[in-house]
Amino acid sequence: MNTTKQPEDKQPKWENMVGGKEPPKQLKEYIEKMIEFNNTAKDILKDTRDWLVTNGNNSR
Repeated sequence: MNTTKQPEDKQPKWENMVGGKEPPKQLKEYIEKMIEFNNTAKDILKDTRDWLVTNGNNSR
């Protein structure tokens, strides 16, 4: 089951929602902020993983 790609007939129709051909600007900004937040969190997790791999658990 593919959940990331929808067939053409199920794509959102922005022109019906807002009268234009592009998604609403606020929605676009919200999604960009979410992507930025997720990328930052991913970078932090990678740095933490690398630190744990190099140093191990030496806190005892």
